[in-house]
Amino acid sequence: MNLRLDYDRWKNDNMGTLAKLNTKNVVLSFSGGRDCSLILEFMTQAQQEFDIPFRVVTGKYPNHCFPEEHTREIDKYWRNRGIEIEFHEIEKDDNQCERALIGNSNPCDVCHTKRLGYLARFVQDYTPESLVIIGGFTLWDIVSYSLEYLLGEQYADRSSSSPFQGDYAKLRFEKRTSQRFHAFYQTNAGYSIFSPLVFYNDPEVFAALEEYKTKILKVPCRYSDFRPKRILSEVYKKMNLCFDYDKVMGFAREAFNIEEAGCVDWTGDHFS
Repeated sequence: MNLRLDYDRWKNDNMGTLAKLNTKNVVLSFSGGRDCSLILEFMTQAQQEFDIPFRVVTGKYPNHCFPEEHTREIDKYWRNRGIEIEFHEIEKDDNQCERALIGNSNPCDVCHTKRLGYLARFVQDYTPESLVIIGGFTLWDIVSYSLEYLLGEQYADRSSSSPFQGDYAKLRFEKRTSQRFHAFYQTNAGYSIFSPLVFYNDPEVFAALEEYKTKILKVPCRYSDFRPKRILSEVYKKMNLCFDYDKVMGFAREAFNIEEAGCVDWTGDHFS
């Protein structure tokens, strides 16, 4: 399914959640990339229509993804549109990611841990039941999480040296990525996660950004090849594939026992 994605379609798909956000403390986790930039584009309109106040926060990590000149440009762009982004330094350098790379471990795990610790401070600022955190996962992402789990946990030869298999693949799926299949859910800690792009394929997102002429932070992460979803997205592009959310969820519930949205067993590993 590859339809035109605009504000009206996005609003209608997420109407049930948007209608109740004006009573919540909403925090948008913003990296300057495509997905969160389109969410911010739509949230600027939803803010007016649904009277939704929200904060936009950026943890600048890894540091090489946030060069000063580019960060100033993004900040100016959104300030001119009435949106103030809170930029926060997480670490002064990327040395820990580099050490992981040299040691044949995954630098994305380092990044995830750092960003999770950064986001945890916002959880502490609010009554848990009042807090909604917005994440930027797409339909392509959750399809990739399915394949990552199948390849690494179900199909992999455990004698190989891949870091994406066995217990790592199983725990990553069960404790982190499986929860991202839901557009909205409440964590067992009380606060909620809203992923308003989870219904859409990446080409739909990219086309919408072009149509709205939304500015993004075009600084590629040098560790992106360590993220299976980025590798698999190239496969979908070459095969000209698009997916249907209901079919993906139907398969995931049956094959992986993905639980219904609601209060899920979430351990704090949502973001990466």
